[in-house]
Amino acid sequence: MSTLAALLLVGCSRAPLGEGLPEVVAKALQPCLEQTGPVRDHCAVTLASHLDLAGAEWMTLCGQLAGGTAYDLCVERAAWAKREPAPHTVCAKISEERTRQSCLLGATNAIIAGPIAALVDVCARTEDLEDDCWVHVSTERRRFWLDSGAERLSADVAEAVKLRSRLARSVPFASEVGIVQAQLPPSSATACDSFELDIPQMTCVNNLRGSFR
Repeated sequence: MSTLAALLLVGCSRAPLGEGLPEVVAKALQPCLEQTGPVRDHCAVTLASHLDLAGAEWMTLCGQLAGGTAYDLCVERAAWAKREPAPHTVCAKISEERTRQSCLLGATNAIIAGPIAALVDVCARTEDLEDDCWVHVSTERRRFWLDSGAERLSADVAEAVKLRSRLARSVPFASEVGIVQAQLPPSSATACDSFELDIPQMTCVNNLRGSFR
């Protein structure tokens, strides 16, 4: 089979744009049908971004794209979806490194109230964005910690540092932990103790005391 024939066969195997998606989504994508190639695909991702698609719906749309940058962005949107976000495993489908890292960061939303070990694993995969990932996790998991108490926060931070030793030196993570601890009733369980002495622990303690709030 010639290369051209193979490409045509792959193109023909994709479902039509909007197929299998809610009617409101398919209708919104109609202007993109007048376009071709990457322009068509970017059009679809842009217009879909204004709608409330669930993670699985995003992945259905992604399967209707040819690939490339638009496909990568589409999969990233699936992980960041507010409704039923796609699991972090979909991020492996993304070719562009930074988009894949962002996808993994967003994928923490689906497991934000789960075991801290799972969040450690996913954030570690974000590589260059790992500190950003922990700032995001600390923000999104705050309600869980506030409901669970200082003991849970302290235990989670201690486990995270044990599993991922570099977190003991992470000033951004330490800063966020101090802010969360400051919103909890006074307790002998102090999450700041898990960070290394000097700047990380001092940053956590200062925020715990309200110095920067």
